[in-house]
Amino acid sequence: LNYKSHAAETNLPLPKYPVVFMKTPHTVQHPGGEVEIPACAQNPPEVDYEGELAIIIGKECKNVSENDALAHVLGYTCANDVSARRWQGGRGGGQWCFSKSFDGFCPLGPALLLQQPGVDANNLKLTTELNGQLMQ
Repeated sequence: LNYKSHAAETNLPLPKYPVVFMKTPHTVQHPGGEVEIPACAQNPPEVDYEGELAIIIGKECKNVSENDALAHVLGYTCANDVSARRWQGGRGGGQWCFSKSFDGFCPLGPALLLQQPGVDANNLKLTTELNGQLMQ
């Protein structure tokens, strides 16, 4: 639960600290590719999607101040944050990284919006479709 609206949507209380997770490199795939559901997440089906705004870091950085952060952003793209929900909870010991890191669980793209003057990531509109139906 890393957004207030997501906590409200799931009827869960806000955590004391934000949940942090990562997507490992082998999760990335073409946005039009088929997400292969691993056998351990098929019976019963448990895979879910979340449309997310992905921030693409364009140059190496460390200990960057908040004021200088955008100077390191190359741009933005769409991400599908695919998750195996039971592995996110009890089966994965509450560790979100495993549930979100199956092969191909992060389609990215297809376009990159470059960070430049006038681009405000807080005002971008992002929608999620599943099989042609608007979901988010």
